[in-house]
Amino acid sequence: KERSLNDVLRELVRLSNQSRRERRGLYPNFPVNQKQRLSYQLHHHPSKHWVVTAGTARVTLDDQTLLLTEGKSIFVPCCTKHRLENPGLVPLVVIEVQCGEYLGEDDIIRFNDDYARV
Repeated sequence: KERSLNDVLRELVRLSNQSRRERRGLYPNFPVNQKQRLSYQLHHHPSKHWVVTAGTARVTLDDQTLLLTEGKSIFVPCCTKHRLENPGLVPLVVIEVQCGEYLGEDDIIRFNDDYARV
């Protein structure tokens, strides 16, 4: 479900007030080049919030695809297949906030990957 930037910021404040045993990771402003996409993947542990700060994102969550423009955001629950793409001609920049007890990279299960990491 698409969420407003204010909703995401309120959620981040709520998460910051939770117990310190739940880890959070912030990956500010990661770019996705024009006509490129990340792998179609899922994670068993972390959920994510993506906030588009520049460009347009095509987001796939399981079997649903939608477009997000600058200032829009979306929540990606754990165990949800997801992909982030840049369908445009300008760079896409996204802030990703991960929430969960485990944020390790070895939690990724890739179903499709343009860079042969499946």
